[in-house]
Amino acid sequence: MKKAFITAIILFCICSVSTFAQLKELNQNELYEKVLTVYDKGDYTYKNKPSIVLFYSPYCPYSKEMEKTLKKVSGNYEDRINFYKVNVFKIDDYTMENLEIEGTPTIGVDDGEEFLCNGGMATKQDLEELCQDLIEFYYE
Repeated sequence: MKKAFITAIILFCICSVSTFAQLKELNQNELYEKVLTVYDKGDYTYKNKPSIVLFYSPYCPYSKEMEKTLKKVSGNYEDRINFYKVNVFKIDDYTMENLEIEGTPTIGVDDGEEFLCNGGMATKQDLEELCQDLIEFYYE
């Protein structure tokens, strides 16, 4: 009986981990290499597929909640959208200002034409709609 209970817990943990995708952590250089390409005129464009970036503070409880929600949503879309997170304390003021990041959490979306940021909390439904819109815009 005890062995069956332990086996059930292990299976539950394995299933739980596999349903949530991980958000790859980027530093400032990786943010520019993997998500943003800066041209002379200041336009931004994606490298290989659209991206959603969570700009967070490790000290912000709202950032932690947004990360959990985004992880839940990203599992359904990670084959068509890149999902990243960036600690705002690891990027310089120039980048923060140019991306118009004024607080955390902030979601940055690269739709292939521009990189836009929107601060504040979003629900799971909001993020799923964002992913659907991004896929429709990019792939169709």
